[in-house]
Amino acid sequence: MPELEEAYVIIAKHNHANAAVVEIDRQEQAQKHEFEKKFRDRQFKEDLRRYCEKHQNVENVLFLEQVRGYKKAQFGARVDMKSAIYEKFIKPNAPMQLNLANEVVVEESLKINKSIGDLSVFKNVEEIVLKTLSSDIYPRYLRDQRKSSQVIEDQVDDSSKM
Repeated sequence: MPELEEAYVIIAKHNHANAAVVEIDRQEQAQKHEFEKKFRDRQFKEDLRRYCEKHQNVENVLFLEQVRGYKKAQFGARVDMKSAIYEKFIKPNAPMQLNLANEVVVEESLKINKSIGDLSVFKNVEEIVLKTLSSDIYPRYLRDQRKSSQVIEDQVDDSSKM
């Protein structure tokens, strides 16, 4: 019987751990969805770009903007755009190199160089960048926005007391 109890405890711990992973995944998906929705707004995109420039990580926003433009372009234009995006963001030592694992760079480089303008060529890198933006940069941006708002409110309160 002790073996059965031990097995039950192991299964319960495993199920609890899996539930926690599923909950984190749900939260990340919700945050990603919220970010993607906000990113469609021109003013938000501009504010986020300025924030990223100030914090020296604007390459993620610029990459997303260029990939979105790539997807809207005609086939002939996409061939040239593909190379420009690769050279600027993905190629090792690119001027605005994205923070990608070396394996991803190698794998995506091969795929991109074989591609002749297909719409989904940047899909994997786009997903990585979206995750970086939605789970790291966007939450920091929101925190800084709240802090800035609080500072302004405090200044208004201080000036009204005089």
